[in-house]
Amino acid sequence: MPVVGTAGHVDHGKTLLITALTGVDTDRLPEEKQRGMTIDLGFTHFLDPGGRPIGVIDVPGHERYIRNMVAGAWGMDCALLVVAADDGWMPQTETHARVLSVFGVKRIILVLNKIDLVSPAQLDMVEQDVKQRANTLFGYPIPIVRVSARTGEGIELLKATIIRELDNEFERSGPQSKEIIERLYIDRVFSLKGAGTIVAGSLRRGRIRVNDELLLFPRKEVVRVRRIQSYSRDYQEIVADESSGAVRVALNLQGISTPPVRGDCLVPYTLSNTGRERRSSGGSVEVCNECLALGCFVSPIRAQQEAEIAFGTSHQKVTLYRLKKNPSEEEPLRLVLEKAAFFVPGDRFLLIRPGGADILGWGEVLWGGKTTPKERARVVRLFQEGSPRPAPIEVEAVLKGFAFYETEFRQADSLGVPPLRRIGNYLFDPDFLEQTKGKIHDLIMRSARVTISALSRAVSLPEEAVKGIVGELKETGALLEWLQEHRAGERIGNGTDPLPRSLDGVRKGSESLAKGSGEAVSAVHAASLPARALKLYQEIQRQGERPWELQPGSGRSVREDIDLLCRVKKIVPLDESLYLATEAYLAIVRRILSGRAMGERIAIGEAKNATGLSRKYILPLLNRMERDGWVKRWGDDREIRRTWTE
Repeated sequence: MPVVGTAGHVDHGKTLLITALTGVDTDRLPEEKQRGMTIDLGFTHFLDPGGRPIGVIDVPGHERYIRNMVAGAWGMDCALLVVAADDGWMPQTETHARVLSVFGVKRIILVLNKIDLVSPAQLDMVEQDVKQRANTLFGYPIPIVRVSARTGEGIELLKATIIRELDNEFERSGPQSKEIIERLYIDRVFSLKGAGTIVAGSLRRGRIRVNDELLLFPRKEVVRVRRIQSYSRDYQEIVADESSGAVRVALNLQGISTPPVRGDCLVPYTLSNTGRERRSSGGSVEVCNECLALGCFVSPIRAQQEAEIAFGTSHQKVTLYRLKKNPSEEEPLRLVLEKAAFFVPGDRFLLIRPGGADILGWGEVLWGGKTTPKERARVVRLFQEGSPRPAPIEVEAVLKGFAFYETEFRQADSLGVPPLRRIGNYLFDPDFLEQTKGKIHDLIMRSARVTISALSRAVSLPEEAVKGIVGELKETGALLEWLQEHRAGERIGNGTDPLPRSLDGVRKGSESLAKGSGEAVSAVHAASLPARALKLYQEIQRQGERPWELQPGSGRSVREDIDLLCRVKKIVPLDESLYLATEAYLAIVRRILSGRAMGERIAIGEAKNATGLSRKYILPLLNRMERDGWVKRWGDDREIRRTWTE
């Protein structure tokens, strides 16, 4: 159920064109009726020959209402760029076309309106001019349709063109949508007697069901869906994806404290079969009032510039800080917003002169959250020495030291260029990588019993990343001395099971815990443990899934037994004082991850509900899962990086 929207200069006949297409006048405000000019967004729909509803958004053309136009452009699959034949290409035509390009609207149709008011010769001249301008701006040929909204001429041809464009797969090289998370930006809020608060917006991707719980950003309030309507029909479930296009949806919300406003965002959540656990429906989100971005400007700006930022269906004041002294066409920026906002790396935005309508520029979010001057300097270095247009994943690697990238990023030409290093599925900042290599090398040289799991805990990296670094150390010969010294292997405890005879053995053995098999490196039977260690192990086992805590002042003998049990993988350290029996740890991991997909987010509260553990224990547990490569921290949540397989 795709969505079509208008764009173009004021008084070029956009609203009358929508009336001709749908039979509905979308100007609903008394002021709009009085002034004969669209001020806010208007909504309606029409049916294609197969009965499929096609949503329609009418946007205001006056420059004063450019922010409302941006809010409408967010949800469009196809835009009708309307140009009056008696007026030609005008300033707001250019501005609206630029907005459509910035926000990556995939399909554009040039609608030459008011053809009944000009001569054929003038019509041909205007058409040639607007077609050339549009093709230059968008970078590919744009279809054009001649119509008269007043007489109805060409309206049926326009309908057919809209349907053809929506049905065709988009294969042009223009900007593509980077939608990576299910969300609904709100563009309309109202109340009905007996129903309460109703919000509406364009769902570009995702699934919402009646009784679903949604998270309202930026306030992070949980609300429940009481009723769903789309195009005047009730639904138990509404779905939008890339193939079907966006869908206009109205949600009757329950449990909301105060009505939302335009620009707020709803993120779908689902309930597990237990009815207790909640999980987000995928992707990583940030609510912050500061971010790093890639910006492009149409006119010179100061090193510190006040502006307004428009993104999604929201707009607010922002202060821009330029990070490079000699900026190129696209440059890194630091944005400080007046209020906290909802951001996803890759989101596009528009920059407007404060209090006015002039477009200053546009950009793309690279990183959400506060940064230090040193961190921003590293990002600038990435622009200077690496890719001229770094991807958000590269910026993450620079700021955190490393970043995991999904399958779809592996072929990206911009990844892995200097100054970043790529090892396996991870990107590393070179300084961070060299420091980590040194730590791992020293740890291996100190102990023949070292495992990938132990190294992971020591350097606070997922095991998969540590394995890649160890493999590189082996290839460079840095571990040759260690391999020669310990080729014969060693024994632990009472001498029952030898350690692996090479580092390969260490790597293969240590993979088992992260994969959930429970088979341990140098595993020993419990009965063969020394009596004192066995007694401690049994005590930890009796704790079940509640972590055993090492009390302050415990003697050296207790710590020696703890070290032994960790080495033989009978227990798992969550931190320096909390421990779980290995089977208990794996059972908890299984319960948290079962039924979840790669990329889904787990909130701390969800993990607490799934395990019954308090915050004192759940945070060390989640940190341990991150070191084992199960999850990755993102803000206060954890994102699944490895799924549970039986």
